[in-house]
Amino acid sequence: MKNSQIVPKSKRAKEIHEIYIEDIGEYIYNYKDISTLTVLVWGPSENYDPSKELIRNKRIEMLNALRTEGHNAVFSEEVREDVQALKEIGNFNIEEMIQIKGADMVCLLWGSEGAIGESYDFSTSKINAQKIILFIEKKDGVAYSDSMIENLRVLGGKIEEYDDSDLKACRVVGKAIDWSKKFRNAKYKLTEG
Repeated sequence: MKNSQIVPKSKRAKEIHEIYIEDIGEYIYNYKDISTLTVLVWGPSENYDPSKELIRNKRIEMLNALRTEGHNAVFSEEVREDVQALKEIGNFNIEEMIQIKGADMVCLLWGSEGAIGESYDFSTSKINAQKIILFIEKKDGVAYSDSMIENLRVLGGKIEEYDDSDLKACRVVGKAIDWSKKFRNAKYKLTEG
């Protein structure tokens, strides 16, 4: 037999191959199950400034896209409605600290005082910063030198700059999906390592 010819499998090898293929299917199911992310989607809410309609709508699109990918994507408002004990804390900052602790990833769309405050509140903790993807509006090509942005970068946060054309073309949502795939794979590797 020449080296370039493939040797047929033995009967036992064929049986083992069938088991292997079944196992692969189970591993794929486990991958999806284990690596489903809890993603907080923060940004301007429905009740915020009407001039921010485009970014508010993008926040909803991002949530929907992440859910379509199979993730547990949530707004803080939803979590607050579902967990009565959060309301009883009486301090919104502490409520959000608790929420981010349980999340795998945070998509933070700058565009409201609340979102800006969240980015400042959570950019100084390495554990929190590593979970944050901050979507921030480009300002005429000027790079951000703000200390919060620098802290976030140094501590492992991710910065994605956008402009109106990125919002309209769904590139911001696409970036969130891309990041969710990276986070999903990392979560699987950490879990199954």
